[in-house]
Amino acid sequence: MSNLLIKIVFNGELKSVSSKLTLLQILEQEGYPIPPDSMDAERDETEHGKRYIAAVNQRIISADDYWQIQLQPNDTIDVLGVITGG
Repeated sequence: MSNLLIKIVFNGELKSVSSKLTLLQILEQEGYPIPPDSMDAERDETEHGKRYIAAVNQRIISADDYWQIQLQPNDTIDVLGVITGG
């Protein structure tokens, strides 16, 4: 498979990216490394905040599956910050 460019929408912005990218790779490329587990507090601080969830085409994806989701033409990826409190 050649490394073709596809168009996606990432947080409302149209982007051309490699057709070989996974959700994890585009998140890392945009400054959102995979959410840390409890053993990896060092990765808790990201450019965009501490915690987030990612949705592809309005479907929330488990962080465990980010590496399995192959980007497709016209995918819409939304990254939402998680705020906790009471």
